[in-house]
Parts: sequence; structure tokens; C-alpha cells
Amino acid sequence: MEREVIKRDNCNISYIKTEKFKSCQIEIYFKQKFIQEDVTTNSLLADFLTYSTFNYSTNRELLKENEYLYGSYVTGLIFKNGDNLFHRYYVDFLDPKYCDEGHLENVVKLLGDIIFNPNFNNGDKTRKAFDICKNNYRNYLLSEKERPVFYATKQARALFGKGTSTGVSIYGNLEDLEKITIKDLEKTYKKLINNTECYIYILGNMEKEEVMTYIDRYLNKLNNCPNSNDLFINNKIRKEPLYREEIGPFKQDALIIYYNLNLKSKKEKFITSKIFNYIFGSGGLTSKLYDKVREKNSLCYSIHSLLSLFDNSIHIEAGINKKDKELCLKLIDDCLEEMIKGDFSEEDIEAAITSYKIFWKDIDNKIDSIIWYYYNIDLCEGLEAKECLKLMENVTKEDIIKIAKKVKKNVVYLLCGDEKNEEN
Repeated sequence: MEREVIKRDNCNISYIKTEKFKSCQIEIYFKQKFIQEDVTTNSLLADFLTYSTFNYSTNRELLKENEYLYGSYVTGLIFKNGDNLFHRYYVDFLDPKYCDEGHLENVVKLLGDIIFNPNFNNGDKTRKAFDICKNNYRNYLLSEKERPVFYATKQARALFGKGTSTGVSIYGNLEDLEKITIKDLEKTYKKLINNTECYIYILGNMEKEEVMTYIDRYLNKLNNCPNSNDLFINNKIRKEPLYREEIGPFKQDALIIYYNLNLKSKKEKFITSKIFNYIFGSGGLTSKLYDKVREKNSLCYSIHSLLSLFDNSIHIEAGINKKDKELCLKLIDDCLEEMIKGDFSEEDIEAAITSYKIFWKDIDNKIDSIIWYYYNIDLCEGLEAKECLKLMENVTKEDIIKIAKKVKKNVVYLLCGDEKNEEN
């Protein structure tokens, strides 16, 4: 699917015309340098902006407007890649041809209202919205320990990426949250609007001239400030892995293992490493980890590996019984050793390649996938689909073995459930 890039001084705009879907989507990405101390405030800001606006000063009022716009809804969130922090705001809405006249303008106007007319300086209405968003965020952070694998992964990542942005949780922390004031939030907002790199993606069955008229009218206050921050982070490689155990009020034990990678070329980063990971631990029932640790030895509730390209890492998450820790570690080491020795078949490689081919060929069947695809090309040095498919055809067993030899164990973290809690 082709796109047209429209030049504007205040943002980078991609227009993707298609009649394939009954809905349309407009997304705004803000890119800035990742600063650890600002993470919690940025996360709260994303919630605050989409909870209410100055004109729709309560969430109920905003929801009523969404209903009037045929269920349109603006979502906001933050994420990071390398040393870059991103805000993403997007609205999914019904194709204007099915709606009353003025629908498209009203949708873009609402998006502009959320971005440029936030619920600051609105007296008690601002305080109430702030308190509700802060309390919701507080409850979310307090619930982390109710999800043992999530909590354990967060703790292990902090050890693995100590001293870099990798080790900082994008979800923020409770201590920083309690210190945030409305003035802090407004200061962070002004930085977002005035000192970030901006990208807009427009996709759907909309005429370019009409939608661009509304973009220029309601989103014209963007202030594009290019940021060239590191995209790929190289974390410290340990001579010996770091082992940590923690006991908490959990009914399940969780084992997390973090490994360093040292990926150089785009083929290694975006193609071969994914083929390796599919065979090693992300390919579901067919992966080595699942087969050896769960199926043949029944040592875990779940196990899989996840690749983090921008952190040059791969990690394993497993729900286990702590008494089986040593055997689990041995079997996981055996799986990696088999990958290093090339103890996998051409059929395994073909299954992995087929899986990713299906993914790449299916991209233009989902709105989110299309925009994700162009975002990766624009902001993440990603490859175009044709190049990915071509490179996949040339992946050899030797290429995968080369990746396996780069996998270096860094952190082993075990989260143990409290025995007293287990008895209860």
C-alpha cells in the first residue's frame, strides 16, 4: 500500500488513501529524548490529556462527544525505543461516507482539542480530573505485584539495564507519582508540544484536500523539533551472570533470564534474530524452550522468549516452581547450546520464515499494522516489506548459528512466592 508524504514545517505527515476499511484512523507521534525522571509524569500526562479537555471538562462530557461522533475515541499512551520516548495519540472513527456531513471535521477538531486544549487552569474541574487520573495510575502501579511474571520482568530488566534507559520501566513508579503536581504536569505538557519531533499518519477513505484542510486548521500548533537520540542501546556485558532471588506474596514463582545481543547489520536486527528467536522460544508449541522445558519435562506453566531489538537483548519468561529452578536453568542452557551447535532442521527454519512471511504479507489487512509499518520505517530504521521478504529467502543455518553465538547470559532473576501465602 502506497503513501504520500506531505511536507509541513511543523510536522511530518503521511497520507494513506484506501477504501479497504469501513473505519479511518489518524495518529500523532511525538518523539523526544528519554529522561528517567520524566517517565512517570509523561505516563500520567497521556492519561490526563485523554480523560477530559478544557471544553469537555469531565470524562462524562468527553464520552458523550465520542458517542455523538459514532463511537470515535482518542487513545493516548507512551512507549520508548532506545533513548527515545514517544507519545502516541490516535483516533479511530467511522468512514465519513457513512456519517452526517461534518463528521470528519468534528473528529479532527476533537483530536485537536485533546492535544491543544487540555484541562489545565480550569479550577476545581482541573483538580478533580487530575486526582482521578492520578488515583487510577496509583492503583495500576499497586497492582503490579498481583502479576508475578510482569513484576519479575520489570525487576530483572532494571538489573540488566542499570545505568541505561533499558533499565527504566516505561510504567513509572509510585514514589515519583506521589510527588507530581498539576504544575509539574503542565510543564511536561508544554515540553511535549514545543520541543518534540512530530509525525502524523492519516489512513482511510478520505479525500486528501478535505482532511488536510482540517489537519491544518485544528492541528496547526505543532512545533516540530527534530531529535537524533540513540535508537539502539548497548548494555553492559557481564563476565559472569548476575543471580538474584526475591520473595513476595505470590502464588506462582517466576524465572526471568536476560541475555545480551550484539546485532550489527539490519539483516541481523530485523530478520535473522527473529528467525532465531522463533525457533528458540517464541514459536509457541514448536519452540525448543516449550518442547524441552514444558512438554518433555513438565517444569513450567508457561515459557517463551522475547526479543528487544532496541535494547540489544533477548529474555526468557517462565512460570515455574522454585524447587525446579536449577533443572530449568540447565534445560534452558541446553536449548541455547543446541542452537549454537546447529541442532535444528531446515524445516524449523522454513516454519519460522513462513510465519514471518504471513505477517508481512498480511500487513495491509489491518489499519494498525499499516501505520505501525510506516512508523517503523520513519522512526526505527525499519526495512520495507519487499526488502524483508527478500532477505528472509537468504537466511541460512549459519546465519542463525551466528546469532546464537552472540547470546550472552546477563541476569537470572527468580521471584519466589511466600510459602505462608501458598499455604493460604
